[in-house]
Amino acid sequence: MTAYRVIGIDPSLTATGLAVVESERNGDYVVSEHVTLKTESTVPILDRLWFLKAGVERFLEEHRWTPRIGTSAIIVEDPTSRSGPAARATRGKDPRTILLMGLAVGIVLEPVLQQRTLGGHVEFITPDEWMPKKLTGNLSHIMAHHEILAFLRERVQFPERVSEHVVFAGGLARYWTEQQRLKARMAG
Repeated sequence: MTAYRVIGIDPSLTATGLAVVESERNGDYVVSEHVTLKTESTVPILDRLWFLKAGVERFLEEHRWTPRIGTSAIIVEDPTSRSGPAARATRGKDPRTILLMGLAVGIVLEPVLQQRTLGGHVEFITPDEWMPKKLTGNLSHIMAHHEILAFLRERVQFPERVSEHVVFAGGLARYWTEQQRLKARMAG
C-alpha cells in the first residue's frame, strides 16, 4: 500500500484550517502537522487577508516537498459548491459575508497556486464529494457538522486539541488519499 503525505486546507476568513495528513502503509491516517489561522472581525479586512496569506505561505513553505518525503498533493475545499452543507449554511446570508468569504478563499489560494507552478499537485474538492452522504442527507447544517466531525475523528488520528477547521482539512486529505488508493487498485 502506497504511503501518501497530503496537505488539506479548509479556507475561511475567520478560521482557516491546514493539516498535513500522512497515510501509513498499514492504512492509518495521522495528522502530523496542523495550524488554524484565526482572524478577529474587529481587525481591518486588509490586515486579516494579509495574515491569512502570510500564514498559508509559511505553512506551505515548511511542509512542501523534501528529499526525504514528498507531499503528494495539496487539497483545498472548494466553497463554490451550490449544494451540500456549506451551501445550506450560506443561504440567506448577507451578501457582504459571502463576498468576504470569496476574498478570503482567493487570498488562501494564491500561495497554493504558486505551489502548482512549482510542479505541485493541487485539487479542489467540493463538500458534496468528500462529506459522507449518509451524514449530510436531510440533517440541518449544525447537526451534519457535528456528525461529520465525529465521523472524521474516528478515521484520522488527530492531536488531542485541534480546531474543527483542522479536522475538515484532515478529512479532505484523507478522502483524496482514499481515492488515489482506489484508483491504484482498479488499475493494477
